[in-house]
Amino acid sequence: MEENEFVKDLLIAKYPMIYVDEYQDLAPALDRIVRVLCLEGRKRALLFAVGDHNQAIYGWTGTRPELLHELSSHPAVTRVELNKNYRCARNIIAHASLLLNVGGCRESPTAAQ
Repeated sequence: MEENEFVKDLLIAKYPMIYVDEYQDLAPALDRIVRVLCLEGRKRALLFAVGDHNQAIYGWTGTRPELLHELSSHPAVTRVELNKNYRCARNIIAHASLLLNVGGCRESPTAAQ
């Protein structure tokens, strides 16, 4: 795709919108494909990506959670933070936040009211 614009155009015609869940667990090669299709060149696919670096679990496979931060820092990307957790009770969020703070993570979820 990087060397042949025709191949990129064909992929964008077939997949005009790309949705990526758990972006923090994306391998560098897949991240590169997403960037080429969605952030580079004259034609671009639309991208919707979701991720949380605190939930990265596949580092042993070569994934790089910092790719999510790099993506969200790109000027063509609009970052939307979801800071409320609707899945867990407040006491679970409080304990998870303690663990995240001990681990050096800055962002902690809050329980929905």
